[in-house]
Amino acid sequence: MSFAMESIRKNLVWRLSNLWPLVHSAPTPLSMIHCLPESVHDPFGRPIILLKPLPISVNFEDAKPIVIETFERLRRHLQDLNKTSTTAPILQYMILLDIKEFSLKYFDLDLFTWILREIIPKFSGMLGGVEITIYIFFAMTYEPRRVLPESALSRVFFFSDDDLMHYFTPESLPEGQNGSLL
Repeated sequence: MSFAMESIRKNLVWRLSNLWPLVHSAPTPLSMIHCLPESVHDPFGRPIILLKPLPISVNFEDAKPIVIETFERLRRHLQDLNKTSTTAPILQYMILLDIKEFSLKYFDLDLFTWILREIIPKFSGMLGGVEITIYIFFAMTYEPRRVLPESALSRVFFFSDDDLMHYFTPESLPEGQNGSLL
């Protein structure tokens, strides 16, 4: 069996054992994730997810099914967007990571590493990139370079407020990122 077919088989088996049926039907407690309206997208037409890393009161093992379900909901959201789209298919999200309220005190490195190694490959290609807004006091701009694999670093961008305004239109950004979107 070819490597590609074996990879597909493993992914299908994982999906059947982890996603079928979806156990939770209520909104997830990950209130820090917001899909911006359909009219809002990056210059390449990708929808934008605003992610504000805030502390959550869920332990690592309890967070796993929540993260899996969140990724599956995002995948289904892309599928729904493509049902109504008359242009080229939308295959990826762009993440706008707002670190204004970020604290290492609440950062769960184990969960982050698990998401990078186990979940993102199961939803490969769904995340086109991450734009991280940089604040003057943010001294962690070098930390992701130590944690992320090389393949992921090529899709992580650090933006100042001015850089963000050159990449996005003010109508595409929430007020917290100097935009006019409510």
